[in-house]
Amino acid sequence: PAQELRVRLYSLIGPELTDRLKLGTIHRTCLRYIKNHLNPGVSLWDDVMCQQNIEHITKCHVSKKAPFWSIALNIQDAIARMKVYKGTRKSQPELVYQSSRLGIDYHTFQRIISDTQKTMKHSNALDFDDLVNEFRGLIELKPSLVSRTRHILVDEFQDTNMAQYKLIHSIARASNSGITVVGDPDQAIFGWRFADTANFQHMCVGQSFTPISTRVIQCPFYRWFLGPVDFPRTRVLNLETNYRSTPSILNFAHAIIAQDHSRPTRSLYTLKAHPVGPLPNLQKQPNLEEEANSIASYIHDLYQRSDGALKYGDFAILLRYNIWKFVFAESLKRKGIPFQILPKSSFYAKNSVLDTLAYVFLAFSPQATPWLLRIFDNTDTIDSETIKNIQRYALIKETTAMTIVRQMAYGTVYKINPKSQEQLQCLVELLDYIKEEGQSVPESHS
Repeated sequence: PAQELRVRLYSLIGPELTDRLKLGTIHRTCLRYIKNHLNPGVSLWDDVMCQQNIEHITKCHVSKKAPFWSIALNIQDAIARMKVYKGTRKSQPELVYQSSRLGIDYHTFQRIISDTQKTMKHSNALDFDDLVNEFRGLIELKPSLVSRTRHILVDEFQDTNMAQYKLIHSIARASNSGITVVGDPDQAIFGWRFADTANFQHMCVGQSFTPISTRVIQCPFYRWFLGPVDFPRTRVLNLETNYRSTPSILNFAHAIIAQDHSRPTRSLYTLKAHPVGPLPNLQKQPNLEEEANSIASYIHDLYQRSDGALKYGDFAILLRYNIWKFVFAESLKRKGIPFQILPKSSFYAKNSVLDTLAYVFLAFSPQATPWLLRIFDNTDTIDSETIKNIQRYALIKETTAMTIVRQMAYGTVYKINPKSQEQLQCLVELLDYIKEEGQSVPESHS
């Protein structure tokens, strides 16, 4: 999205002015400031890396029969909740524990969270929520970092959570800048990531949602113009022309959304040039397989009845979960319907590729524990007890897991299975070889 915005700005105001702007997602912007002004060596762990770390720590604290994968997933959610609502009652561990279905006692819950945070600290790593809180703390210590900012533009504001809202507010307060946020509460779909449409109300305390302008602007969002510091002079513009959908789709959506009586009353209109379009067809199927078969049959029948007016490329199936694509693919194949799945998976996102790259990443970033854990997950030559001990000793010694691996491989301090020690030696030698070879490759000047 940031790159797309940059390309559009190039065509509107030219490269010179565009390059003077600070463009980026909230998290990318936070990381840039943290690296430049607080912690140059910090690394970012994405959700998958964090989950892998929590899973292995959970294994150290629960019995082998416990569903550790499910527990780890819920703990990851609990940690995110505490960080997003940091400084509020919602972040209190006791309340988070009570509202989470963990299947473990509170003491174990605390230990897993503590070990997770310690591991990240020893690895000099942050997750996405840490980035936001760290940057906000940095601004409070050094407001001059953002003092030259004159205006802030936040897009997709309905997807921001409380921590992100506080960060935006801190930047505006430190810079005494103007701010425009653009968003549509009706399109908020990231509640599971703690996105909160109440942020709209926070931005315009004491203001009504009555639009101050009835002019039609070609945009399906709401734009909020806010004054400095505490935003007392908020102005609201409702942009009510929808240019994407036919009237039948818009009316169908509005009939559903309007049932939420807490939302501000507003209307959307389509362009007059839009045809009314066919009415939406709502079906309820008993399971996913029946749903996929029904849709495949529906597409096949429409194609046959259209007498050449419709082509298979005129149809699209939108899925809520990516994993469903396999079920729908089978149904389409049985009907002889050609299809392609979009977006196509990135080569570097494939598990087999990541499993190989884990060795490269770990060789050059030995503090990145999740890559080590990924390697362990794909080998059966190092026993599970040794893997647990690596993490336990890393926490006790306040160091990284890779440091313990090297000590176990060649030292006599830790008593481990001889076969596991031999495998750890092989791993260390391989990582050293990869790093040595990588550093010997001459830089390309092309």
